[in-house]
Amino acid sequence: MDKNNKIFIAASLANGASFSMILPLLAPRVRQLKLSELQGGAMVSGGALLMAIAAIYISKNQNKFSIYQLLSLGFMGMTMTWGIFTVVLFYGLWVQVSLISLFGLLMAERAGTGGFMAMPQIALQTYVMTRYTNEQQRSQTMSTFGALNSVGVIVGPFLTTLLLAWGILAPLWAAIIILSLISLVIVFGYERNSSLQSSKQDPELWKPVAIWTFPCSNVLSGCCLVLVSIWQL
Repeated sequence: MDKNNKIFIAASLANGASFSMILPLLAPRVRQLKLSELQGGAMVSGGALLMAIAAIYISKNQNKFSIYQLLSLGFMGMTMTWGIFTVVLFYGLWVQVSLISLFGLLMAERAGTGGFMAMPQIALQTYVMTRYTNEQQRSQTMSTFGALNSVGVIVGPFLTTLLLAWGILAPLWAAIIILSLISLVIVFGYERNSSLQSSKQDPELWKPVAIWTFPCSNVLSGCCLVLVSIWQL
């Protein structure tokens, strides 16, 4: 097993764990901020909207990005946007802020996270498609990475339960630390030359991976929820 494969394994585990630690805490915090459930749902849909747009953009400009660039930029971007989101959330809980400003800031950061979320997933699938030529190997490898992500999703809520003893925002900060560590591992440990060569073998593989992984129906549902939430303010 080469170094890049190990990094993708760690990234799959970290991705599942971090998001399963963050998402369960959003609903109670939204209610505590006196935002409506619809506005909370709009934040999630806004992220899905940016994810779909980012995936389509990458598929149209696949020659501009290497697997390393997508993976590193995706995790660093998620770390940054979730960090700012948590800071805004903390600020809103302790300082009086208008609902319009608070919702706008949280919406912008959550949508930004969605844009970066598309990148590691495209990087992973492109890595598998370009590294393995046998169809059975591709299927087995993708199933393995999917299972690892699921393991992370299982471990995340358990860690959240333990960390709640140190405060409601402790799991959020822990998830951000996990994303930060994985970002550092990718930046300093990923073997870039091999990924650059393999990604150029068959650039057409990028299109189906990028477009069909993120259905365009997210765009319509995201737009509707965002517009309705803004109208309710």
